Amino acid sequence: MSNSHFIKKNLKLSLAFDDYIAKYPSVLNKIPNDSLIIFTVKGDEEFNKMSWIVAGRAQVEKQKIVEARKEDNRWKIQKFSFA
Repeated sequence: MSNSHFIKKNLKLSLAFDDYIAKYPSVLNKIPNDSLIIFTVKGDEEFNKMSWIVAGRAQVEKQKIVEARKEDNRWKIQKFSFA
């Protein structure tokens, strides 16, 4: 996956996630202040691998990381872990 495609897909997911939060504002309770949100997509391992690389860079900087995983028409929000 090219960097350009990764960035475009991240932007698209970001907008979709914004819409989801607008409909379900309680989701924000699962996201700590000052955390990095990485997007992953069920079934898109190439995209997910690039997102994990971004998360790895943030982990080195000790930043809080939250994974927002797109699963069909739903979002799964969880603390990110490399485990």
